[in-house]
This record gives sequence, structure tokens and C-alpha cells, in this order.
Amino acid sequence: MRKTAYDVAVIGATGTVGREIVAVMVERGFPLGRLRLFATRASLGQQIEGTDAGIEELDSEADLSGNDLVFLACPPEVAQPWGKRAVAAGAWVIDTSVAPGEAETGSLVVPEVNAPALAKAKESRWVASPHPIAVGLAVVLHALRQLAPLTRVVATALEPASLLGRAGVEVLEEEVRTLLRAAEPEPSDLFPQRVAFNVCPIAGGLTCSAPGLAAENQAVRHLRSVLDAPDLPIQLNRVLVPVFFGLAITVDVVLQASVDSVALAEHLRSAPGLLLVESSQRATEPALLVPTPATVVGSDATHVACLSLDPRVPAVDLWVALDNTRKGSATNAVQIAELLVRDHL
Repeated sequence: MRKTAYDVAVIGATGTVGREIVAVMVERGFPLGRLRLFATRASLGQQIEGTDAGIEELDSEADLSGNDLVFLACPPEVAQPWGKRAVAAGAWVIDTSVAPGEAETGSLVVPEVNAPALAKAKESRWVASPHPIAVGLAVVLHALRQLAPLTRVVATALEPASLLGRAGVEVLEEEVRTLLRAAEPEPSDLFPQRVAFNVCPIAGGLTCSAPGLAAENQAVRHLRSVLDAPDLPIQLNRVLVPVFFGLAITVDVVLQASVDSVALAEHLRSAPGLLLVESSQRATEPALLVPTPATVVGSDATHVACLSLDPRVPAVDLWVALDNTRKGSATNAVQIAELLVRDHL
């Protein structure tokens, strides 16, 4: 008999993604039973909005037994051992840590694209939410390939500081404060150069490096896995921009066949998880604002705009924006949990 409520633990509950996971579960009406929130000792006493659950210390004595689901919203070096302990205790694990080479411990899932992949994780009980860049691109590319097969993808991701969690946000905040005092910020171990009031390439060339950021191959690897397209040529360029939250991506997709602009727009309007923003050409109607990192924060959709077709190639150019912390991580993870509850628990 199916349960009416499920016991859930969140490891890394006071981080940016952990807090958002709790908020999304509450907003979406997830059938929560007992909720346990784990974090470091420094976080004890903090309150997570939307819940009365207190913070428990994640130490060697922490007991994960009795949970149906355990969300990992913590650094990879924490996620791996605690995820294994959660599985051993009988829980399903949903991992948002996107550890290089380790997230593939379980199936990489974007529910709008490859929900059936969850069945492959029945033995391991470990599901990974892909890199936020891969989440946004997978939703868009899956919709496009339903019209015509994909030949090549070239994308440039404009990345916010929050892709490195709360630490990235704090570094950017401090840099802004320091510069406004007419001083130069101290170098950060997280970023290759100053982020505030700056734009910095962090991948895509032999001379670009960023020790605190995972290589672009991780997002590409995750994207190919979700699309089940291991040989799809994908070039991903990454640029760090002075934004706290919100991910924007310019995308050029070469197709095997031309598509009609009207059919393309109609298809994208109805594609799961997508929100097509169209500017009106009528003088009597106000033009809609192009989605930007600032305007998509708090949204569960992957926003698409600025469609441009080149029938000679053929190719589609477009602009993508999504909330990296929400849809790129937390909402995607909660959607996975909803599918597990529906089909596998």
C-alpha cells in the first residue's frame, strides 16, 4: 500500500540549494512526513523558512535510518560518504553535488527529458541532478530534437557566483563592498580573477583556468548522458559574470533538417518545462522583456527567447535563462523525488 507521507532528510540544509529544496517541497505540496535538516555545527540554531524542523549537526553520530529520501545539497567530499550511508540505511538518495566523475554513481535525470532513467537506479537507489547548465540545455535541446535531429551544439554559459554555492555569493558580496570603498579586493581561491564589475572566461581555451570551478567537460558529460547522445558534438564556453543568482546561456544548434519558424515557436510553447518569451510585433501590444538572470530568479521554468533561424545551415539560435539554484538544482531534485514517490517508492 502506498504511503501518504514520506520521511525526508536534507544534508546541507542551510546552503543555497538546501534551503531552496525545502522551499520547493513546501510550495509544491510534497507529501512530507518527518523532515530532518542536517548541517555543520556552525549552522545550529538557524531556522529554515517554511519549516519548524531544527538543524541537526552532521557528525559521526548522525543517524540517517528511517528516511525514505535523502537530498545531498553539500560539497562532493561530503556528499559521497553520506550518500553511501543513506543508501545503506535504506533511503533513496538525490544528489545535487554534481561531483566531477562521481555524480554518475547513479542515474543523471532531468524529469522533462529522461524520467524513465529512474528505473535504472532501482538497485543503487542513487539519482543525480545534473550540473545546472546541463539541466537548462537538456530541456531546450530535447524539445528541438523532437523537430529535427541535432548535428552540433555551441553554447556560451554566463555563470553567476552562486554556482559555487553560498561561498561564491559571499565572495562576490565582499568584492562589491571593497570596490565601493575604492579598494582592491583580496584574491579569492574560488575564482580565477575578481568577479565584481568584471567578466572572466573560465573555460573553453587552453589559457583559461579556474581551480575552484569544475571543468566544462562535466556539464557536457552530464548533458550527453541526459540526452542519451554520447557522440553529439557539444562546445561549451563558460564566462563568469558579476551576478549572484540566475544562469543565462546563448545557444547555437545545427540541425539535420530545416524547421519552420511557426512550427518551432508552437512546439516550444507546449514543451514541458519551457517558457517561450515572444516579443509582440503589434504596435498596440507592449513588448515582453527578454528573460535575464535577474528576471528568472524564483521561476521553475527554463526561459527561451530571441529565436533566430538560419535555413541555409540549417540552425537555430536562441537565448536561455533559468534560476540555477532553483530549476537548475532544487526544483529538478524535488521533481525527481515526486517521480520516485509516484513510481518507485
